[in-house]
Amino acid sequence: MEKSQIQTILEKIRKAKIAVIGDFCLDAYYFLDPELSELSVETGLKTQGVSDFRIGLGGAANVAHNLKAMGVGRVDAFGISGKDMYGREMIRLMKACGIGTGNLLVQDEQWKTNVYSKFYENHREAPRMDIGNNNIPRESVVSEILQNLVSSIDSYNLLIINQQLGNGLHTGSFRRSLADFLGGKCTIPAIVDSRDFNDFYPQTIRKLNEYEGAAILKKPLRDTNALMSDDQAGETASALFKRWGKTVFLTRGSRGCILADKSGIKSVPGIHTPVKIDTVGAGDSMLAGIAAALSSGCQASIAMELGNIAATVTVQKLFQTGTAGPEEILKQGDNPDYLYNTEKTSLSAERDYYKNSEIEIIEKKPYSRDFKYALFDHDGTISTLREGWEKIMEPMMVESILGDKRTGIDERSFERVSKQVSEYIEKTTGIQTINQMMGLIKIIRDNGYVPEDEILTAVEYKSIFNTRLLNMVRKRVKRIESGNLSPEDYTVKGSISFLKYLRGKEITLFLASGTDEEDVKKEASFMGYASFFNGGIFGSLGNPDEDPKRMVVKKIINDIGRDAAAGIVTFGDGPVELRETKKRGGYCIGLVSDEVKRHGINQAKRKRLVSAGADILIPDFSYTEELEELLFPGVREITHV
Repeated sequence: MEKSQIQTILEKIRKAKIAVIGDFCLDAYYFLDPELSELSVETGLKTQGVSDFRIGLGGAANVAHNLKAMGVGRVDAFGISGKDMYGREMIRLMKACGIGTGNLLVQDEQWKTNVYSKFYENHREAPRMDIGNNNIPRESVVSEILQNLVSSIDSYNLLIINQQLGNGLHTGSFRRSLADFLGGKCTIPAIVDSRDFNDFYPQTIRKLNEYEGAAILKKPLRDTNALMSDDQAGETASALFKRWGKTVFLTRGSRGCILADKSGIKSVPGIHTPVKIDTVGAGDSMLAGIAAALSSGCQASIAMELGNIAATVTVQKLFQTGTAGPEEILKQGDNPDYLYNTEKTSLSAERDYYKNSEIEIIEKKPYSRDFKYALFDHDGTISTLREGWEKIMEPMMVESILGDKRTGIDERSFERVSKQVSEYIEKTTGIQTINQMMGLIKIIRDNGYVPEDEILTAVEYKSIFNTRLLNMVRKRVKRIESGNLSPEDYTVKGSISFLKYLRGKEITLFLASGTDEEDVKKEASFMGYASFFNGGIFGSLGNPDEDPKRMVVKKIINDIGRDAAAGIVTFGDGPVELRETKKRGGYCIGLVSDEVKRHGINQAKRKRLVSAGADILIPDFSYTEELEELLFPGVREITHV
């Protein structure tokens, strides 16, 4: 969706009126610190010291909270609360964010407010403690809630039916009465998000995940983390639509969502996130986004996109059942980084190679394209001068996260931080260094080892990294200057000859890098290939909001028009340049280059390039005839390197 379209939807939902009926809960988070433990005088046992504590809305309450956070004008709750301190706190929190609680009835006996208590020590979650598992809803309370909903239904645009508790609001009599109402006198659309009772509620839209969908069709997945193939997910969504005759939203975790309705099957990919994620509450945000859009008159496919964006915002909020506000949705939805071909990212996935080469066909061959423009990434695609930058960035980031604690930290915590940094670098490869350092600051704050007043700026962290990196680069440059090595010793095999070939075909070449522009230009000139890039050489100017690779692709599109975007081919070993090209209809060639050997395949790069939208993968530029056949059919001009 375009940013203007998202803005229009967010404006419309301010007038929406949504009723939420279901299981209302609290989520409590306890952050344990062994150093705060002491010996209990009474029991002789060690206590659990809590360094921090937070409480938030869960279940149907979190769905309602998400709706209000997005800006929905009116949200009313229909459900049960206990006559206890947790119930009072739940109602207080709901009122504080503008949720109507007049129909959240208090049951004083045989009901404890449902609370999910989650314990974390050194960022690891311990077994959860649940309150309310033996609740017995009183029939008179259940009946009153349903009567209140029925009598006020005409004042809403949409009804959300939530169910996640086995012994919650959805008793047998409640299900029968609600089903009768939905099949008869209900005058507004209703959407169901139910763990156990999807088959019970007629004439309703369903939102469910792959695991739940497979179970309904008697084709259970092995566990809740198992994922279907794209074909299986499409077949499942289609079968569920046929079963119920109403729109189905089948959520797929990191793979996005599939929509099945009378017009057929549509899908939206998952969205790449550069930081560690926490999936708690993602389904609630997805549901809220879908419901908010539908209540404002949006088509189901648009509602799916908004829900997908909202869920992506939420998963980036750690140790909380998060929400997604309008500004967050706008920021995430403006030029999102979609994940493509995710089922092909597995090392065990079946592969298709071009002829007898190592060129892997991921999506499609570039038939019927007339290439006029070629965009190249720099490091790892052409140059290997900076090979090993990750080995410099990782210890620098670990040191920055741990601060003074790095000398006394336990081995397990050190390994956790190191793993977190390694995963972060993998996810952010190809973006501007300044943006990586902005993400580093968030990681530093999340870990809590460094006092706030000692945290540096992104520019300062970037300076530390650049100083270390350039020391390595200068040593390599000196070896070339001394004559011990040549520039070709620090370029990917065949790259220079391939640049010459493209210029000979009058292709306009661009070079773009996340490295500082001044350094990129100096290195390209020193290595002897700057003159090939008649379209320009672009690098970071220190502005986090202006990625040079995105800027170059936009520039090309502005010059040639969107209809001619098929004439762009991008070569890169990082995901950014491929994603930006993919979004605009260009052709993407991923370099799974082994930068140490300068030729051959580095399998570690494959997953990120496939999910970034690579149409084909090449190890280097040595398969010259094959590349020629793919890019320019019928031509024989390249000389073997």
